[in-house]
Parts: sequence; structure tokens; C-alpha cells
Amino acid sequence: MPTAFTRPLSVSLFALLAGFGAPALAQPTQIALPEINVQGGGSLTVPTIDGAREIIQRTPGAVAVVPGSAFKDSPASTIKDIVDYVPGVFAQPKWGDDTRLSIRGSGLSRNFHLRGTQLLMDGIIPLNTADGYGDFQEIEPSFYRYVEVFRGSNALRFGANALGSAINFVMPTGYDAPRAELRVDAGSFGALRTQGAVAGVMIRPCREVRVEC
Repeated sequence: MPTAFTRPLSVSLFALLAGFGAPALAQPTQIALPEINVQGGGSLTVPTIDGAREIIQRTPGAVAVVPGSAFKDSPASTIKDIVDYVPGVFAQPKWGDDTRLSIRGSGLSRNFHLRGTQLLMDGIIPLNTADGYGDFQEIEPSFYRYVEVFRGSNALRFGANALGSAINFVMPTGYDAPRAELRVDAGSFGALRTQGAVAGVMIRPCREVRVEC
């Protein structure tokens, strides 16, 4: 007797639930969301020079921020022209762009390449190779808005290759870079360097968003 009453009851409940659920699955509904305008006065990922100083000063150690105004208005051509006045940083050009770089003694005995110090761009792009060696050919002082110097173990946030120290070169964004810029540097022995750049921000608003269920 219990088996005879249980089976028809379960079948009836399944048919009842299927009858209510079928129309909802067969007819998708469209929900129109209100328009959202996102506006900002600067980059959300790259802080300004004052913002970078405020953030880096929270580090309980020896750190420094070198603004672009400290080296861009001079005939800077190597990394020595950027970090020359940062305490604890020793940069000695050897030939061309090649430089012996030492921060607190790290890498002082390296006669070729760079070892123990990580070079980065915007905090995420490594200028060193995968084995930790680094060169200076990709460094152009006139490109950067400011440079961050992390001495010693303060650079471990960037990984094991930064065991000695790290230098982070921060590029300008479309919010703070000049709309158009032309620069010409000339000097003795036929030295001539020209540079041109344009920048801007283009945002396309999203006018309508529909969600189908």
C-alpha cells in the first residue's frame, strides 16, 4: 500500500514543477539598465608624482622618487643622469649606454651586464631578462615622468630577481602628457638628438546595455 500511493504523488509533483518552469525558460526577458557615465580626472592605475611620493613613503625603509623635472631639463642620456643624486646609488658609465650600477653594494663587482637589481617599467614590465641579467639600452631618460628607487629588501615586492634593489621607470599617460611635444638636443662633437610625441585620451561612452536571461 505505501508503494502504490508514493509513486503517483512524486510523478504529479514533477509534472506540476515542469509546468510552472517551462514558460519561464521558453520566454527570455530583456532588462534595460540605466545609462552609466564614468568620468575621471586622471589615470586610475598610474599615480601622479605627489601620489607616488605619498605611497612610497609608507614603505618602512630606504626608498626615493626622482621626478622627471630633475633630469628631463638637462642633457640626460644614461641612467647615471637619473640616479646620480640618490643616496646609496652608484652608477658609473663604461661605454655607450652600458653602466655599472650598484645600490647599497649589490652588483658592485659585475664587470658586464647587471645582476641583483631589477629594472622595471610601470611596475610590471621587466627590462631584465628571465635569468636576472639586465642592460641599459632600453632606458631613455626623456621618456619618463618619474623614477622610483627601492633599495635593498624593499624591492622584494617585485620578485626574487630584485633581491639587491629595484628601479621602476614610470611612463606618462594620456592624462598628464603634453598633447604635442617636440624636443631637440644638440651639443659638441656633432651630438644631435630629436624627439617628438603626441598624447591624448579618447573615451567612447556605452549608451545601452541589455541583459538577456
